[in-house]
Amino acid sequence: MPNKQPKVENLIPLSKRNDADVKRITSMGGVASGEARRKRADRKARIRELMSIMVKDKAILDDLDEYIDTDNGIDLETAMDMRQIIKAIKKADTYAYQTLKDEAYGKMKQEVEQTIIEPPVPLSPRKQKN
Repeated sequence: MPNKQPKVENLIPLSKRNDADVKRITSMGGVASGEARRKRADRKARIRELMSIMVKDKAILDDLDEYIDTDNGIDLETAMDMRQIIKAIKKADTYAYQTLKDEAYGKMKQEVEQTIIEPPVPLSPRKQKN
């Protein structure tokens, strides 16, 4: 069975690299981070937009099914989001709705108040006189 662990002998820590390499590597990480952040923001906006559509007729949902199934130039992620919305509506799936809501608007923070009560300090025993 072949060894699946990565080879670490070729890895050089940033502390042992020259300044130009460190700058190049960290800037690549910053670019990737910005791209991921923009992608998440676009997805949130898309889900918000899809969830804000007014549906007056249930037949529209069936049309959405057909729209997703045909090749209408929508990307896979949008199609999956639309499927999730349809599932939340048609099957009354509250978990699907909650997932979409959390993705679009963020999870609600639950604050927990915690009080620590320390036991009273025992009094030192009195010296007994004999």
